[in-house]
Amino acid sequence: MDDGGIIEKIAFDSIKLHDMELSGEISLKSKALKEGDILINDRGFISRSVTNTLKTNKKVDTYISAKKNMMIYE
Repeated sequence: MDDGGIIEKIAFDSIKLHDMELSGEISLKSKALKEGDILINDRGFISRSVTNTLKTNKKVDTYISAKKNMMIYE
């Protein structure tokens, strides 16, 4: 990629902590995400609060993939 890339991060915690909490924290604390970047979300890890914080505080856009059967395709 010319000016972008893929961020890989790993977080470990107890099995009782939900993956969404870990991934949200990684996204919010990542030094790799900069203003104007785009983060493509997996549908299973969508969080309104994380998305809003990324957009308002870090100026990072977030994309959520559409499913084949969604109204967007009609």
